[in-house]
Amino acid sequence: MDNYGATEVGSISVNGKISNEDTKIVEVPELGIYAPRGEICVKAEGAFEGYYDTAQTAGALTDDGFYRTGDIGEMQHGMLKVVGRLTNWVKLANGKFESLEAVEDELSQTSDFEQVCAVEISGSLAAVVYSTRWDQNPSAAPSTSVPCVRAKEKFTVENGLLTPSLKLRRPAIRAMYEQELLQQINEKQLALSRWLHAVTGSTADVDETQPLKALGVTSVHFARLAADLGVPVHAVAAAGTLRDLKALSQTDKLGVSAALADVTRFSSSCNVSASPVSKTWRKVLVTGATGHLGRHFMEILRAHGISAVPLSRSL
Repeated sequence: MDNYGATEVGSISVNGKISNEDTKIVEVPELGIYAPRGEICVKAEGAFEGYYDTAQTAGALTDDGFYRTGDIGEMQHGMLKVVGRLTNWVKLANGKFESLEAVEDELSQTSDFEQVCAVEISGSLAAVVYSTRWDQNPSAAPSTSVPCVRAKEKFTVENGLLTPSLKLRRPAIRAMYEQELLQQINEKQLALSRWLHAVTGSTADVDETQPLKALGVTSVHFARLAADLGVPVHAVAAAGTLRDLKALSQTDKLGVSAALADVTRFSSSCNVSASPVSKTWRKVLVTGATGHLGRHFMEILRAHGISAVPLSRSL
């Protein structure tokens, strides 16, 4: 049974079904949280009368007497889904708000990390992670959507990195690994600077508000830049200025993986002959063959003795 509630008001939902009818979702515009999401607020019989500190009590209640749980949720058709804590929503340098818990969930699902602690540092997202596999082979750093620093030890109550209820002590973890986190983020900034200087042919500082097109940046540069920065290709394409590039949200998971969009990496990792199915291929029709990656994919297929036919729109 999954019983969600708070000491101040009792049970709020059981297995996602709302058990208290006086439950509502309140938008939090200052954190960029709008319907259908919002802070879960509850009014219940038998609720607490207040804290010892009257100022704390005033801050815990809405104007109409609902208790602010501090949790973010979605409510629909009598069902409630808790998606995170207000204190774990952070504002990035690009003005966007991100959930640290969402970053942790994404990293946990896509990597073999045993523990993940996402943090905001200098307006960017990063994470401290613990993995037995990575610990045994430090050089095998996984590809992740945000810069990650390897934890020297597991997060435990004994070392002060977990609370007695086994929750992350995020400030303590951030403070312990702050220098390593900053180094990871700065490496991306240096990669951006080196790349931009290579494109413009100048080592002088560039006005961050100047349009990228004016600097000579075209779609030809997108794949390499995305690979160097570790961000999706479409995010690079949407950036209008250098400032936009620096403030890219690294948790944006839409679009093509930058590592695969880089032709050099794509070509070296594409082993057509390793596929049992490909041994029966005689002729392959390739869409997008006139594009940047498509042309290289045609070459790979033909190098393996496969007859590749490019498809194009009728003019």
